Amino acid sequence: HAIGEIIVTGGTTRMPGLVEAIERLVRALMRVADPLVAVRPDSPEISAREDLASLAVAIGLGVEV
Repeated sequence: HAIGEIIVTGGTTRMPGLVEAIERLVRALMRVADPLVAVRPDSPEISAREDLASLAVAIGLGVEV
């Protein structure tokens, strides 16, 4: 079966060109996950943080489905 899409997350997604390079190697669409997609931050300082990609797992664990 062909891979249709790969969702990536974490701090390494901020490395310039990494996601695009992997996309070329595996020949599948790569999408960087947004760790705040299911979160409503109480303050604008949270969404302005530079390290959110590195906190994706912690944020995901704190989200109630």
